[in-house]
Amino acid sequence: IKREQRRLSQERKEQRAREREAIAMRKAAERAAREATREERRRKKLEIRVQREKFAQEQKDAALKRAAELVASNRVPIEITRGAAAAKAAASAALGQPIVQEPEEPRKKPRSSIVVSTASDLHQIVTHSKNLWTKYNAIAKEHNQKVNWITVARELGIHVKVREKYARMHTRAEQRGFDWEKNGHWKIKDHPQIFLEPTAAEQKAKMPPPPPDPSTTVLIDGAKEVANQVAAAAAATTDEAVAAAAAVVDAANVKVEGVVEPVDTVVPPTEEQTAAAAAVAAATLVVADPTAGIVEEPPPPSNELGEEEHKVTQI
Repeated sequence: IKREQRRLSQERKEQRAREREAIAMRKAAERAAREATREERRRKKLEIRVQREKFAQEQKDAALKRAAELVASNRVPIEITRGAAAAKAAASAALGQPIVQEPEEPRKKPRSSIVVSTASDLHQIVTHSKNLWTKYNAIAKEHNQKVNWITVARELGIHVKVREKYARMHTRAEQRGFDWEKNGHWKIKDHPQIFLEPTAAEQKAKMPPPPPDPSTTVLIDGAKEVANQVAAAAAATTDEAVAAAAAVVDAANVKVEGVVEPVDTVVPPTEEQTAAAAAVAAATLVVADPTAGIVEEPPPPSNELGEEEHKVTQI
């Protein structure tokens, strides 16, 4: 019985070992199949990418060739010689149809065939655009017309903003002394310090103005300055009011000392004294009344002559 049990146990162990080997072999086969599939997909993607790049290069070469032929040909857009309105009218007359402006549906414009990737491509497209603009401008002057870069860019098959970007990149490389013949194969994206980074002149033009020099600039606190001016104006007005009040008192022949003597008779004020008193009253509307310290006592009882006496205290 024990011998039979050991045999069965050994068979079960061998069975489990065979199952583990089969599972490992199946997993290895699946892994190999996945690697082969992944490699096939990678290879296909690489082939598609190469074909796409080759097609784009062919299209770019054909577009640059057409641009060179356009510069060398005698073809001139009609809007340069007759104007844009005359060009539309001539096109409609040629078709025998009236001019009808139909609303255009918004659509995405196709990408240009000229996609600049190397320095040689950049130099070619910028040179063609400059030559074409010079040619069109000379013809337009003969017909009293003007030519703009939009017409040139449309003839080349690129957007006017793209042409401006290419011109900036070309100018930066020229200012940095780039050799187009020797290094025309350079990739633009691999050398941003030559084509993409702004030059010193561009950075200087975009820089904000320098801050003021603290050694020669006096900073003024606006609120404090206004407060000082108001205080000075108030003090000056108070001094003027006090001086005017003193003049009125002197004019009235009132003796102001430690204690003012009673006045026997009341002297009626003159016209000049009345005007001075009015000026003092107007001044007291802005500043504190300078005569606020003058206290007038109640009149004493009438004497035998029926005259009233007043006592005036010192200010």
